[in-house]
Amino acid sequence: MVDGGCGIVRSSSFSLQYVVASVRPWSDLHNIIARINFLYEFACVDAIQANVLSVQLPVGSREVVDAMLKGIAPCISPELLKSLAEMGHGDKIVLADAHFPSHTLGPRVIRADGLGIPELLRGILPLFELDAYVAHPVAMMAPVAGDSLDADYVHSCSEEVAHHCQSAIDFVERFAFYDLARTAYCIVHTGETRKYGNIILQKGVTPCP
Repeated sequence: MVDGGCGIVRSSSFSLQYVVASVRPWSDLHNIIARINFLYEFACVDAIQANVLSVQLPVGSREVVDAMLKGIAPCISPELLKSLAEMGHGDKIVLADAHFPSHTLGPRVIRADGLGIPELLRGILPLFELDAYVAHPVAMMAPVAGDSLDADYVHSCSEEVAHHCQSAIDFVERFAFYDLARTAYCIVHTGETRKYGNIILQKGVTPCP
């Protein structure tokens, strides 16, 4: 039920709030209210009762649904989850550091500003198999002569990968890494600030249950 005075949909286990004053024109508000009631009455009753779904409307007339899923790390955005599901066997995903020319190299870039790559690895790797048909399904960028890798960072990434793959991480020359990134399904541009933090994952075959 919608409380027309304050713009809030209420039930014992469901609360959805938006700012009425920001919606223009008023016909948009009426459409939103109608959609909220439909969503509440027909689509989300079971999920709401189980306390597994949260729905939010941001300021403005465009609806955004934020669904909390069991077993999915909070760092995995809906856009990233969709891309992981769309990827097929042999497709690559680049987790790029903040210095990486993501928008130059990739037509499909997902922003993950503020997130570190080890955290994303921890969220992504349980969701698909790494490719068992290649020698190195995981690759990192090798440092340019005179530079060095952050040993603690490499150790953190290696630990995350080791939980899901026995193959050693391959270290690829910078421009060869760029060439691989151009062929990737998508590039996730993170907030990782450590140099040479970039990593490529190649998706394998999901085993049948």
